[in-house]
Amino acid sequence: MSQSPPLSPVRTSSLARWGPAAIVFLELMICSAVQAPVPGVNEPQYLGKAAHLWNPAWAAGDMFLESSNPHLVFYLTVGWLTRFLSLEATAWVARFFGYGVLAIGWTALAGKVVGTRIAAVPSAAIFLLLASIGNLSGEWLVGGIEGKVFAYGLMFLAIVFWLEDRLIPVALCLGGVISFHPIVGGWGLICGLGAEIASRIIGLPSRNFSPKTLAVAGGLFLLMALPGALPAAFTLGGASHETAVATYLQVFWRLRHHLDPTQFSAARYAGYAGLFVAWLCLFAVTRRLIPSRPASGPEGQEDEGSVRTPLTPGPSPQRRGEVMRGFFSRRSDSDDVTSAIDGRWLFFVAATVVVAAIGVVVGWRSGSTWAMPLRDLRGTLLKFYPFRLADVFVPLAFSLAVSRPIMGDARLIARHSLRAIATTAVTISAFTASMAIPQPDRNPSRLSPEKLQAWKDVAAWARQNTPAGTVLVTPSRQWGFKWYSHRAEYVNFKDSPQDTPGLIEWKRRLDVLRNWWTSSPDGRYSKADLQRLGDETRSNYLVTYAYSGRFAAEPLYDNGVYRIYSLR
Repeated sequence: MSQSPPLSPVRTSSLARWGPAAIVFLELMICSAVQAPVPGVNEPQYLGKAAHLWNPAWAAGDMFLESSNPHLVFYLTVGWLTRFLSLEATAWVARFFGYGVLAIGWTALAGKVVGTRIAAVPSAAIFLLLASIGNLSGEWLVGGIEGKVFAYGLMFLAIVFWLEDRLIPVALCLGGVISFHPIVGGWGLICGLGAEIASRIIGLPSRNFSPKTLAVAGGLFLLMALPGALPAAFTLGGASHETAVATYLQVFWRLRHHLDPTQFSAARYAGYAGLFVAWLCLFAVTRRLIPSRPASGPEGQEDEGSVRTPLTPGPSPQRRGEVMRGFFSRRSDSDDVTSAIDGRWLFFVAATVVVAAIGVVVGWRSGSTWAMPLRDLRGTLLKFYPFRLADVFVPLAFSLAVSRPIMGDARLIARHSLRAIATTAVTISAFTASMAIPQPDRNPSRLSPEKLQAWKDVAAWARQNTPAGTVLVTPSRQWGFKWYSHRAEYVNFKDSPQDTPGLIEWKRRLDVLRNWWTSSPDGRYSKADLQRLGDETRSNYLVTYAYSGRFAAEPLYDNGVYRIYSLR
């Protein structure tokens, strides 16, 4: 009886290279579908902007959609799909590609930091579990689709190339990060430069590049970054009273849950501080227990078929004469490549924490916001989301550190079968737990199923019974009206522009509605009141709660929960 031929090296290598990424992709997509069903909490804004950019007739007249486009590259990349697909289908296609990029980047980063791509599988599940428990400033990585999903995937790849001293790919990827999300990319650049400087100061191995290579890398970086950086820069505004007012509205009112460190709970601070300390301990312990990464191939990846064995001790840190560098030399091995990878990774994650800590210092106050010294300057600094990267990289680093002993070597897990069992058990347990924890974004409308259906019904009526270009006054705290109706809203609290003129106008419109609703002390509104609202807002219809007041006019539509009145 003939024996089956062994797998070819090419097929084995392909499985080892892409298998973990495929599993991570499934984890991310399942989490996205369960924890953030379409439309996700921010998808009406991001995909609405994208749809309007490609088709200005879509929800024409909407102030938010017609305001500045700080995420222009994302809108251009995804928006063309709305010309052929529904918004729901566009969201799923965009999620497919976005989380595909994220899975590839995650797997490559795990392979470089832990030493094997398989580590991406349990680390992703652990990260999702941590994310389901909570975060520091509300920064999520896996949910709906927006520019930062692509940005973080490219950033992970940029870190991998940086750890491999491949400057040209770093420049291309990091430029792409900035184009998809200037804030994420900008902080990534700053933290990377800080980590590189720290690595060189303590003498970790690093590569010196020729002036020609530096010039080429700089040019490619600018070429990739400017399409996203320039539109974002135009939203910043200059030093003026209007800019100061807009900054206050954005930082200390609309986005205070992301930007104002006094709004973060003590439990969040304690949780992230504990997670960071736990990661440092795991980093220190596991890197001395687990031997160096196997020899890398031409693409910087390990040979998955190689046997990982303990290496012989190298020179002691004392003989090197550098205490700090000695920390990055393993007890069993002092391989320079391994030391450089671990050291740079440590410094990068630490840099994200330093930036967040500076953000806390900048934003902390004991009194009211109005009495805050240097409020305008400090608000401007907080506007750049200093907590964003730490919110992602602290749990990410911890997840990878936990995966390191799971991958282990012969001293920790004697057989590959036991390693597979351990990896599978950790992955399934963590992933199942993460899906079992309910998340608010599963229902971003915060409505009961009955009221959500009524909200969809009123939006459907508007879409079917009003012409394109119609502007409606809607409850300003409601969500997703444009998504379901394809019609413009006069103003919505969540749909705040990011440029100074847009923010000022957004606040003015909110005040117009508040003043109109409070103009009647007894909750009665005449036909003249409705016409006055139409004149002040230049809108055609009012969508309101059925219990919000008593109107002299008969509603055009009434489903028991919401009503529509004519303003003309």
